[in-house]
Amino acid sequence: MLQHRAKIVDGQIHVGPLNYKILILPNIKAMPLETLRFVQQYVQQGGVVIALERVPDSSTGLADYAQKDRQVQALVREMFDEPVGDDGTAPKPYGQGRTYHIKRVIDRQDILDRRSSSLDPFVNALRDHVPPDFGIDFALQGLRENRGLTFLHRKMNQDDLYFVSNIQDQVSTIPVTFRVTDRVPWKWNPYTGEVTPLLTYTVKQGGIEIPLLLQPYESLFIVFTPGRQLHASQSSLHEILALEPRRMIGSAHSNGPFAVTLTDGVVSKTVQGNVTGLPAPLLISGEWRLVFPPSGSIDLDTTFTRLFSWTRVSRTRPFSGSGLYELSFTAPSVYVKEDLQLFLDLGRVGDIAEVMVNGQKVGVIWMRGQMLEVTGLIRAGTNRLSVKVTNTLINRVSGMKEAPPVPEELVEQYGRSLVQASAGPRSPMSFTALPASGLLGPVRLVVYKKIDCPL
Repeated sequence: MLQHRAKIVDGQIHVGPLNYKILILPNIKAMPLETLRFVQQYVQQGGVVIALERVPDSSTGLADYAQKDRQVQALVREMFDEPVGDDGTAPKPYGQGRTYHIKRVIDRQDILDRRSSSLDPFVNALRDHVPPDFGIDFALQGLRENRGLTFLHRKMNQDDLYFVSNIQDQVSTIPVTFRVTDRVPWKWNPYTGEVTPLLTYTVKQGGIEIPLLLQPYESLFIVFTPGRQLHASQSSLHEILALEPRRMIGSAHSNGPFAVTLTDGVVSKTVQGNVTGLPAPLLISGEWRLVFPPSGSIDLDTTFTRLFSWTRVSRTRPFSGSGLYELSFTAPSVYVKEDLQLFLDLGRVGDIAEVMVNGQKVGVIWMRGQMLEVTGLIRAGTNRLSVKVTNTLINRVSGMKEAPPVPEELVEQYGRSLVQASAGPRSPMSFTALPASGLLGPVRLVVYKKIDCPL
């Protein structure tokens, strides 16, 4: 690709619409001579190349391989130095650019060699040439490493687009610094398509720091557009919803005093107030009805007052499919006011839940910690909640005593003995620790209060 599709422009490698400031050679033993010559031109014209662990010592292919191997070795000796010293790093100016040969990065034999990022020569070499797109103050957060946040960064004309994902089974509340300046952040919700301004952030040297709250496996898009705006640099409110020249609208998650520091980049102002009249979350309970479809493997229509996993009952343990939960509950009038926002929290769900309130579709819950807004759907008095929960096929497979036959249309390709299964704990279809299935709760109505403050 480097020989045929890449171009060198202003010390960067351009491939189509993408451009790269650093080229990394991760433990590469052999490289085509033509590719290495391109790498040489790239460094001579201002590029940066980092070789990890080793540098190439041979060419590829069999044609004139001995001569090409010697040429590769000569070019490598000219471009790279051999690492010396305790950190195993060899930087070298070359042409208008620079090369690095860094050892002990990929293959670290010493189990104690877990250097923090401030001491890691590879990380420092990267930072010398490209500031981090996505930064976390590990010391301030009491961390040694990023354990769950990942991202992608793309530029679109004058805008910067970040896709941020929490790829761990726990909530992430880490403030993150994005490498942008003179920009305004917007949150793009990938599940609803909703675009809202992010109004709480801090402009720091080298970037914008945003306090991100991401549920397990949640992701979002943050788009930075050119400009500046009035925003909150510090806030004890749950969220700043809107900022106008003489008005601030926010949401609070608890009663008591609050303070918000607003700034336009030049002048700062602190707004203070006190939240009252916010009711506690409402526990939704009562007599639940659970119905399994008669067309499924189990025909069930039952009622109960305590939620449980289907896997705890022998009859429903092997069931895979959808079960419909229904419940009537009472919402006191204190929960139905114009200045309150209501969110439905189903608690633990195994695995996906489709929700309806008073006959209206609300949305789908598929990740832990996800809540659905039901403001305007809940009424004072009696309400009807319907939750259709669907689990995975693993429960059904665990209940099979033998493998199902191979479909006739696949016999020619796979044969009739694709799986030889037997009963017992060592059977390929036995799962002793089935994941929880169904609605486990607790089910709650979570309340936030809108705060409208003059400025």
